[in-house]
Amino acid sequence: RVEALDMMGIKAQLLFPNTGGIEMRAHTPAAPIVCSRYNDYAIDFTKRTHNRAVPVRQITMQSVDWAITELDRPIKLGPRALPVTASR
Repeated sequence: RVEALDMMGIKAQLLFPNTGGIEMRAHTPAAPIVCSRYNDYAIDFTKRTHNRAVPVRQITMQSVDWAITELDRPIKLGPRALPVTASR
């Protein structure tokens, strides 16, 4: 990804997920797990690209307590964007 950004002269890029969104918004016990795993991946990927390719973290709101706890992780890392998804 970084090599492609260099070739195009792009300093940094926000990456929005186009798959997994339904799973992260579903009102199921698995949704917060999927969301946390995606956020773990996003944090790792951002580090591996030296903050040049930044996947937007995801927060599901089916549990406010969970959402508050999960928000602490990316907020401490200085996210560029945090969309909040509603439960279905």
